[in-house]
Amino acid sequence: ETEHFQLAVMTSLLQTVWDGGISSAKVEMTRAETEVEKAKVEVSLYAIRSKVNELYFGILSINEQIKQVDILTENLVRNRNRAEISLQNGVIHQSDLDKIQVEIYKAELSKINLTTYKTAYLKMLAVIIGREIGENEMLEIPKPVNISELGSVGNRPELTMFARRREAIDAQHSLLSTKITPKIQLQGMVTTLTPGMRLANTRNNHFLFGALVVQWNIGGFYTRKNDLNLLKIKKNIIDTQQNAFMQSIDVELAQKRSQLERHRLLVEKDDEIVKLRERVKSASEKKFENGTITMSELIDDINAENLARQTRNQHQIEFLMYQYDIKNTLGEK
Repeated sequence: ETEHFQLAVMTSLLQTVWDGGISSAKVEMTRAETEVEKAKVEVSLYAIRSKVNELYFGILSINEQIKQVDILTENLVRNRNRAEISLQNGVIHQSDLDKIQVEIYKAELSKINLTTYKTAYLKMLAVIIGREIGENEMLEIPKPVNISELGSVGNRPELTMFARRREAIDAQHSLLSTKITPKIQLQGMVTTLTPGMRLANTRNNHFLFGALVVQWNIGGFYTRKNDLNLLKIKKNIIDTQQNAFMQSIDVELAQKRSQLERHRLLVEKDDEIVKLRERVKSASEKKFENGTITMSELIDDINAENLARQTRNQHQIEFLMYQYDIKNTLGEK
C-alpha cells in the first residue's frame, strides 16, 4: 500500500520600503541630544575658567602684598640700624629700638600668613588645571584688556546650550510627526508543495505571492495636540530662561564696568598718595635723625607709606581683574 503525504515549505520576506522617516528622525534626535550634552560641558568649563581667573588674580594680589611686605621690612631694618647708632650715642632709648623691632616682627608674621595663603591658592589652582605649580614659579601679570574692542554676549556657552536645547525640541517634533506617517513594506512569500497538489503528481509545485503592505497607526492623531503643546511649553521655558540669563548678564556687566571705572580713578589717586607718603616718610626719617620726632611718629609714617603702596597695588590688580572679568563674562577667551 502506497502512503500519500504532502509537505508544504513557505519562505516569507518582509522589506521596509518607507518607515515614515522614523529612522532619520531618531538619528537626528540622538545627534541633537549629544549636542546638548556637549553644550552643558562647555558651560561647566566656563565656570571653571571663572574660578581659574579668581584664583590666578588672587595669587597675583598676594604676590604684590608679599613684595610690599619685603619693602616694608627693608625700610624698618634700615631705620632700626640707624636707631641702634642713635641709641649708642644716647639720642634715643632702648624702648624706641624695641618699638621698631616689634614692627619688623609684625612684618615677618604678615609675610608668613601671606605665604600660607599663597600656598593654599596654588594648590587649588593646581587641582583645577591638572598640573603642579611650584612655590617659586612666577605667574605673569596679564596684559591689560581693551574693553572697547570686546564683542557682545553672543559668545557665552549658555546661549549655545539654549540653541542646542531648541534644536533637540525640533528633533522631538520631527520624531513625533513620524507617529502619524504611514509605513510602507514590501512582502513576498514563496510556497513549495510536495509531491504536488495532486497526489499522483510527484513534482513539486511552487507558488509566489507578492504584496505591498501599508501600515498607518492613527492612534498618534489622538495625542498629537497634547504632545505639540508640551513641546511648545518646553520651548517657552527655554525662552524664559534665556531672557532671564541675558538680564542677569546685563546687570553683572553694568556692575563690573562700574567697578572698573571706579578702580581706574582709584589707581590714579593712589599714585599721587604714594608719592606724598614717600615724601612724608623721607622727611620723618630726617626729623628722627635730628631728634625732632619720636620713634612712634616715624613708625606711623613708615606704616602709612606701606599702606598706601599696598592699597595702590591691590587696586591695580583689581583693575586688571575686572577687565578680565568683563572679558570672561562676554564669553571671550
